[in-house]
Formats: sequence, C-alpha cells, structure tokens
Amino acid sequence: AGAYSATGAASCTSCDAGKSSAAASDACALCAAGTASSAGASICDDCEAGAYSATGAASCTACEAGKVAAQPGSSECVACVALHDKAYTSLDGEASCGRATQGYYWDAIVQAPRECPDGATCDSPEGTVLATIAIKPDYYRLALSSTQVYKCGTGNCLGGVGNTTTCREGAGG
Repeated sequence: AGAYSATGAASCTSCDAGKSSAAASDACALCAAGTASSAGASICDDCEAGAYSATGAASCTACEAGKVAAQPGSSECVACVALHDKAYTSLDGEASCGRATQGYYWDAIVQAPRECPDGATCDSPEGTVLATIAIKPDYYRLALSSTQVYKCGTGNCLGGVGNTTTCREGAGG
C-alpha cells in the first residue's frame, strides 16, 4: 500500500506526496480536494477543521484570518462575513468565526460580537473580549466584567477600570 507496480514490473514504486495507492494497485490516485498525503501513503487524510486543500495536495493549508473551514475535509475556506456579518472574524487556522472585528468585542455569554461601548476602543488584532476593552481618557468602568462605560464629569479621569486608580494625581473619586 502507498506504492504501485506496473504490469510485469519487478518492484513497486512509491506514490508521490499528494497521491495514494491501495494494496495491489497499478497506479497512484490524486488525493481529492480536502485531503492530503505524504509520499508513500496508502490513503489521503482529511484536512483538519480550519484548513483546506486542492486536489493532489501534499499538505493542508490553514485558512487565513477572517476565513474558516468549519468541517474536516474542506476544499475551501469561507469568509466569516459571508457566514455571519461584518462583526465576526477568525484568526489563521481557526474552524469558527468566534472573534470580534475592530469596533466590536466578543460577548462570551451570548457567543456573539457586540458593538464597542462609547468611551472605549475595541481594536485588538486578536479580537477584543469584554476584559480587554480599552477605556479612553475621561471615561471609566467599574470592573473588567462591566459593559457599562461612564463619562468622567470632572476632567480628573485618566480612563480605565475602577474608581480610584483611574484618577489624575491629587484627585479621587
């Protein structure tokens, strides 16, 4: 297996990468799209979720950021915006669109992106989550788990989380 023999040949020839051969075959077959093989393989293996391949591939390729292959054995990656909307994205090689694009944060409770609150910035390249929402100067929120962002009315607020560590020197709140 993983090799073939032409009629009358004294020995078998190994299949190239991207091809496979069952036992007693007289030829190697190209791996189907969504599968891949190394040299000498008897079968082509499915690409893992998050990766894809074309016909005859020696290896699978990870989907690029913003695209996913949700099922093993995929022949292409699909854009997150085609599956959901502009607020969903993914990192390289991910199988699902479980991250938020810039301007949104990922809400783990509802498993969906939410619009970034006023007074905050949601621009992490790996997708902002509730705890990593960046608070702008003159705004604050009470805890990393809070979705509510408040405007500081005194001008003494540096911005951030909590009500004492975000004040300018000499001020308290």
